[in-house]
Amino acid sequence: MTKKSEKITLNNICGYKEEKKAIKNIINLLNNYDKYEKQGVNIPRGLIFQGPPGTGKTLFAKAIAGECNYKFYTAFSSESEEQSIDTLKKVFSNAENNSKKTGHPSLIYIDEIDKLAYSDSRGNLDSTSREMVRFLLQKLDETKSKNKILIIASTNNYRKLPKALLRSGRFDKKILIDLPDVESREEILKLYINEHPLFKGINIHALALKTEGMSGADLKTLINNTLLEYIVEKDSIVLDDFIKIIHEMNFETIGKKWNNDENALEVLAHEIGHAIVSYKLTNKCGTVSALRYGDSAGSTDLCDEYYDEEEFETEDCPSERKITNVNDIYNDIKISLGGRAGEKVYLNQSSTGLNSDLGKISSDLDYMFDNVVFGFKYTRSWYHEGINDRYYTLVRRKSLRLIKKCDREVRRIVRKNKILGLYLIDEIHKHNDVLSNSELIKRIKLFEEDKTLQNKYKKLKFKDLLEIDSWQYKIICVYYK
Repeated sequence: MTKKSEKITLNNICGYKEEKKAIKNIINLLNNYDKYEKQGVNIPRGLIFQGPPGTGKTLFAKAIAGECNYKFYTAFSSESEEQSIDTLKKVFSNAENNSKKTGHPSLIYIDEIDKLAYSDSRGNLDSTSREMVRFLLQKLDETKSKNKILIIASTNNYRKLPKALLRSGRFDKKILIDLPDVESREEILKLYINEHPLFKGINIHALALKTEGMSGADLKTLINNTLLEYIVEKDSIVLDDFIKIIHEMNFETIGKKWNNDENALEVLAHEIGHAIVSYKLTNKCGTVSALRYGDSAGSTDLCDEYYDEEEFETEDCPSERKITNVNDIYNDIKISLGGRAGEKVYLNQSSTGLNSDLGKISSDLDYMFDNVVFGFKYTRSWYHEGINDRYYTLVRRKSLRLIKKCDREVRRIVRKNKILGLYLIDEIHKHNDVLSNSELIKRIKLFEEDKTLQNKYKKLKFKDLLEIDSWQYKIICVYYK
């Protein structure tokens, strides 16, 4: 997340505009403390960075030290095994002595403070955590009179921290360092991509859209893994080369081909159902893969966005949207049912691989029930005296009616586009069982415009796809290219 530099400053950290603005205020206070003190402003007793792993909380702490030119002490690092109260006392003693000697504040950074002082679900502390909390509270209270030490901490589990540490007057300033949004991811990717000649011509904004949910550390790993995969065999890396690596990182395992074509095509019948329903409902289509990723038989990455790179403009691409409306949730349920519809239409059967789809549908329904989409009588929080069997029966009936209605609509969509699905299954299978969203969209547009191609696949049935020879396929590719 940073450029190579001996001293880290905020300018070295990519993205996070709002967070950097809040941190600049603290830096200004530290650098001009005498001026602020006359106006009644004190250095915060404690500053805590919270957020998921890999988002750069430690880098922000080091950037504060770099901007202020103050002595920076690290109490514990995430790799350190020695996390005792004696070590912490020694660090504070050194910091206090430095402040007395120089007359300037000292900064103490405690990484993963939740490992030192944490409470269980009932708020109880063990003996070690109690001693740590007592010592930290003492030091936080002492900074009120001395104003010479700023305690900075980071945590991945904010809710586990004892409330005594978090109340006002203790860790006064709290800053969330969340997963980077699309603009921040684009800045981070620019840093790494511009450094290597193999990435010339990469549409960085389009890649940023494909990496939703990745931290800064994940993006660095993505770049490194992509280079590791292609640096020997390719002179240049294109956007679609990242697809395989993104999938492997999402599933935390490498993709493996099936032992026979029949298994791969059956998986694709399920996955193409998701893709067709997604395209017809939302005009979007995710990357489809028939590769095995651990226990997952295949995947359709519906987070992908597609933009024609020839007409691509950065400002035309929306940032990620956090607010979800009811129509989006209904579409999600229908897309989840698309896999089952694909199996029914192409295979006339259902597999046992629907568990993850059903889990997603159940999660979507719970979200709608809890947010009063269907009325208060379906909302659990409305039942003050406790949820009973009558409530569960009511919700179950409502859920089944809704799922059956969506399932009928989804089957109609897949049946209506059965020939398109056959063509896409064939194309994906002949391209090593993976086709990116951009390539799928191009093929869909080609199919919709080419009557000859449509007539060719009208004559085929699903089982015929196994019998198409590779030499025939090569002739078809050349003809329709």
